Amino acid sequence: MCDRRPHLAIVHAAFLGGGAEAVTLWALQSLQERYKLSLITLLPIDLEEENARYGTKVNAPDVGVIPIFRRNRITEKLYSHTAMFTLRQQILARAARKRRKNFDLVISTFNEMDLGSAGIQYVHSPFFSTYNSEARRALNFPDSFGRRLGKKALNFLFGASERRLRQNFSVTNSLWTASLLKRTCNLDAHVLYPPVLFPEPSRLTQQQRIEGFLCVGRFGRDKRLERAIEIVDCVRARGTDVNLRIVGNKQDPGYLMELEEMRKTRSLWLTFEQNITRSRLTELIRQYHFGLQPREAEQFGIAVAEMAAGGCIPFVPVIGGQAEIVGNDPRLSFSGTEDAAAKIVRLMENHELREEVRRNLVARQLEFSADSFMTKFRQLVGNVLSKLHGRCMQGNEFNTCHEELEDV
Repeated sequence: MCDRRPHLAIVHAAFLGGGAEAVTLWALQSLQERYKLSLITLLPIDLEEENARYGTKVNAPDVGVIPIFRRNRITEKLYSHTAMFTLRQQILARAARKRRKNFDLVISTFNEMDLGSAGIQYVHSPFFSTYNSEARRALNFPDSFGRRLGKKALNFLFGASERRLRQNFSVTNSLWTASLLKRTCNLDAHVLYPPVLFPEPSRLTQQQRIEGFLCVGRFGRDKRLERAIEIVDCVRARGTDVNLRIVGNKQDPGYLMELEEMRKTRSLWLTFEQNITRSRLTELIRQYHFGLQPREAEQFGIAVAEMAAGGCIPFVPVIGGQAEIVGNDPRLSFSGTEDAAAKIVRLMENHELREEVRRNLVARQLEFSADSFMTKFRQLVGNVLSKLHGRCMQGNEFNTCHEELEDV
């Protein structure tokens, strides 16, 4: 029997265990009953494994996974090495353009992408449009003349079009990122917070929780994990005996070695865990009183939202989307190491204030739920399909339709 549902493709380069992958999996789940779906990616993946990682229920047999390459030593390096970031995006974008005629709508769940014609792009970080140098600086990512030249060369070699990229309807993960995208790339974006899978409420009393800090993030230099260690150093120097546990996937072996050197003199209170399961992460969120996210200019921070929902009070930099998760609460948002330590100690010493903050955070997290994301993503896709096939868009296409979609 012929399947007459609209055929949608979701395009995502690599499944490396981050928040962008959470968006992809929950987007698939939100659309699977209403649309025929394909997933275009670089290497074969096991959707059941990804379901287990993200808590989703994507019906794997109903999603046509289209890998561009087979797995081997070379393609694995392309898949996971950060130096291949732009190249793999270009390879995937060209593959999507070649297949564009097979789909009613193509959606990139990893940043800007020339999809061949107008589609949807979920922008976590504005990396790929031509005018992204200022964005890279704002996000504390390296930039250079050689990098910019190389990106232009790849655009030329792969036939990527900035004009077509700018015709996409842009969605992004926070008000902060939307502002960055507008300022640096002159792209309007609709804000749709990423889906957060909330842990079950903890059965521990507040007295039973660990009087310490949980930090969740890849062992990559951009995550500034050394700053979390420095903040806890300052907290301990103020007479508070607390510990720090950093958990995440290993990405940069050299950086991990540097952190291990720091740990040697702090072994009594500093612990690392790598490649933990979701159940282990949930267990830790339930156990710890406090969370710590050290990186400024984090575009959102799913782990921060998970901690807040689980009753683990997160402290975050004031600059970035993570401040939106805590409601821009000045008691939880810091502007430097000393400021962070002072605010942490103040809250730790005031148990009434601590519980008030915890209750407010838990209530706020409904805005970031996976159910909320799926409902809004379905509405957005339906509206964009209607606009696309209603032929309402000319020239700058989707960017003229943002006001009509503000109710999504």
